[in-house]
Amino acid sequence: MQVTRLYRNKEHAEVEYTFLMRELGALLNLATIVLIVSISKHPFYMDIHTEHNLQVRNYREDWDLEKTEPVAGNYYPVFMFS
Repeated sequence: MQVTRLYRNKEHAEVEYTFLMRELGALLNLATIVLIVSISKHPFYMDIHTEHNLQVRNYREDWDLEKTEPVAGNYYPVFMFS
């Protein structure tokens, strides 16, 4: 199943994939991947484990950022699957 979310006047879109990973007895495990597709020119940086992307960003049009953590508050994980 795929869900695409487009937000008016935003510079990103979300694409969510839900798929069956494996069947364990009567339990079904589902995995959900959410991809955030940015149309802005802000860079993405890879962490040292090459398992996640970390996006560095200090600006968002729809909210005034007040930085309280110098660096750590400006990173968030985005899982990468290939």
